[in-house]
Amino acid sequence: MNHNDNEEVLSQHELMLLAENSAATTIDSSLKQRMRGAIKKRIDGECPDGGMTNRANLQEWFELDENISIKILHQDHNKKIQTALWRLKPGAIITGHRHNNDEECLVLEGSVRVGNHVLNEGDFHTMEQGSYHSDLVSETGALLYLKHDMHERLMGPAHS
Repeated sequence: MNHNDNEEVLSQHELMLLAENSAATTIDSSLKQRMRGAIKKRIDGECPDGGMTNRANLQEWFELDENISIKILHQDHNKKIQTALWRLKPGAIITGHRHNNDEECLVLEGSVRVGNHVLNEGDFHTMEQGSYHSDLVSETGALLYLKHDMHERLMGPAHS
């Protein structure tokens, strides 16, 4: 159906008559889900083939400890890596560790340091597979975008 976005398909009066003279209908849950999905696709637009979108409002943060929260964005179980946001409170420490895969870190907010090597907002840091670093500390607090090894402890409550 083609119509101008400013053009009413039915007048307000016609809509009211339609609503008043329509019998209530029960819709089964599978049809409701399909209808919601179709409406959501029209509102959000379809994701390009081969793509995946995780909506921010559908992802949850989980607490790793009292100073560190993680929001998982993507997991690749075949490569055993995941992409996540890490929220570090001031004083947070990520214990030193060895990397089974390459790791990538983008500091979105705040700062962190490994030894005397400081990373500030906007800095991008990588660690090669097999490398080790000592404790990562944030005196100020930070928000990190990390692509890193998957460990049960870092995969969220459903995997603990």
